[in-house]
Amino acid sequence: MFIEFLRKFHIPIICIAILLRIENLILFSGLNIDKAIQLAATYNFLNGHGILLSTVFTSDLNQICYVPFSGWPPGFTFWILPFTILNNNFHTVSVIADCFFMLILFVGVYKLLRSLFNERAKEYFSLFCLLNMFSFSPFYYFTSTDRYAVTFFIFALYFFAQLIQNKNNNRLNSLLTALFIFLAALTRFAYLPMTIFLPLSIIFIGKFKKDKQLIKNGLASLVLAFVLSASLYAFQKLYYGNGTYLEQAKFALHFENLLQFDPILFKTFFFTETFESQISKGSSLSSALITFKLLFTFTLLFHFLYGLFQRAKKNSHDILFYFDIVSLIALSITIGTLVLLSIVSPATHFNGNLSWTYVEESRYYAPVILIFQIYLIRLALGMSNDNLRKLSRVVIYSSISFSILYFSFKHYKILIKHEYAGTYFEDKKVYIDLSKQLKDQANDNELILIASKDETSRTTSIYSGGVPVSNYDSLINTTAKIPMNKTIWIECKGQKTIEEENFLNRYSGEVIFTSGESTWYKISTQ
Repeated sequence: MFIEFLRKFHIPIICIAILLRIENLILFSGLNIDKAIQLAATYNFLNGHGILLSTVFTSDLNQICYVPFSGWPPGFTFWILPFTILNNNFHTVSVIADCFFMLILFVGVYKLLRSLFNERAKEYFSLFCLLNMFSFSPFYYFTSTDRYAVTFFIFALYFFAQLIQNKNNNRLNSLLTALFIFLAALTRFAYLPMTIFLPLSIIFIGKFKKDKQLIKNGLASLVLAFVLSASLYAFQKLYYGNGTYLEQAKFALHFENLLQFDPILFKTFFFTETFESQISKGSSLSSALITFKLLFTFTLLFHFLYGLFQRAKKNSHDILFYFDIVSLIALSITIGTLVLLSIVSPATHFNGNLSWTYVEESRYYAPVILIFQIYLIRLALGMSNDNLRKLSRVVIYSSISFSILYFSFKHYKILIKHEYAGTYFEDKKVYIDLSKQLKDQANDNELILIASKDETSRTTSIYSGGVPVSNYDSLINTTAKIPMNKTIWIECKGQKTIEEENFLNRYSGEVIFTSGESTWYKISTQ
C-alpha cells in the first residue's frame, strides 16, 4: 500500500517537495562570513580585480589593496557568475543560484536512483522527496558551496554507476566521473582526495571483476582527475600562495576536539536544534539527548558496514555492492578529513566561551547525509528482511511526522504571530540594510570606506560598493589625521566605547541608519 502510494502520487509529491524547498531557501537562506567572502570575491572578479578581496589599510586610506583569501577554491565564483546577469543585488543572486542548484541536485538524485533501481526509481525518488518535503534537515545545514559541491558529487556517483553497469559510452562515463568529482573539489577542497580515490576505486573494481576494459577506463579517469587536480593545486599556489587549505593548519595534536563529533546521521532525519536551544547545556536531559543522537548515528553507520561485509562474504557483488564500496570510500574520506583537521588544528574560540572544530560542523558531512538518506530509503523499500524494513519505515515515518510538526510550528510563528526570528530577513537584516543603504546613498564618484568589528558587515560592503577598512580598532584609536575627502561609515553595536565616542565627536559623526543593535555613523573629511 505504501509503495503503491509512492508510485501513484509521485508527480504531486515531487512538485510539492520542490516548491517547499524553494520556499525554505528563500526564508532561511543563510549569509555567513564564508558566503559573504565568496560573494565579495565574485564582485571584484566581475569588476576586473580578480578573485580577490578589496580592503584599505589605516596606514594609507587612499590605496585600495586586493588581497587573496584562503580556505576556498575558485569554483563558487564560476558557478554564480551566470546568475549575476539576472540581478545586480548579490543577496538575491545567491538565493536564485541556491534554488537552481537545489533543483539540479534533485535531478541528480533521481538519475542516480534511476541508474541503481531502474523502473523502481519513481517510488525511491518519491520517498526521497517526501523525506525532504517539510524537513529542515539536511538542507538547513548546507550553505551555497556545500549545496553546489554535493550536487557535482551526486552526478559523479551517477556516472560511476553507469560505468560499472557498462551502460552507454564507458570511456565517456569514466571521464565524466572524474570531471564531476573534480568540479566538487573546485567548489570545496574537502572533495579533493576523492578526485584520486574515486578513479582508483574504478580500477580496483575492474581488477576484482577481471574486466580489462573497466581497468582502462579507470586509468583514463585517474589521469584526467590527476591533471585537473594538479592544475587546481598549481592555480591555488600561484594565485593565492598556498596550494591547499590544509597547508595553513597549525600542526599540533588536539584529540580532545573529537569529543565534539557531530551526530550527523540523527540530524539527517531529525531537526531538533530549536528545541535543544531551550535545554540547559550540561543538564542530564541534554546529556541523554546527545548520547541518544550519537547512539543512533553509530548504530546506522555500523549497520551499513556490517551489511556491506555480509554481502562481501556471500559474493553478492551487484551494482549496489559496488555503489556501497564507493560510498564507503566517500564516507571514509569525508569523516577522515574532518577528524584529521580537528586533531591538527586547535579549536576556534568565539567570545572567549564557545569553541568550534571541524568534526562538529554539520554541513561538512554533506556526502554522508545524502548517502545515508538513500541507504535508509533502500532499507525501507525492500533491501532488508521484514523486521529491518519495518524499523526503517518507522524511522522514516517519524522523521516525516516530526518534520510536518516543526514546519507547521515555524510557519505558524511567521504567518500568524509575525515572529521572524531565525529567518534570513530577520537574522541577516543588518547586512541587507547595509547593502541597501550603500546602494541608495553611494554615487559613482564617492568611495565609501566601511569600518566595523563585524567581519561579515565589512565583507558584505564589498559587493554593495563599499571598501572595508582592514583594522577597526586601529582606525578608531588612531591619532593621525584622516586624509581629506574621505567618507567613512562606522558600525557601533550596542553601547559605544569611549574610543568610539571620541572618534565620532572628533569628526562630527552623524547617524545614517540603525538596524537591530547596530547604529551606523557617517563621517566626512572635507
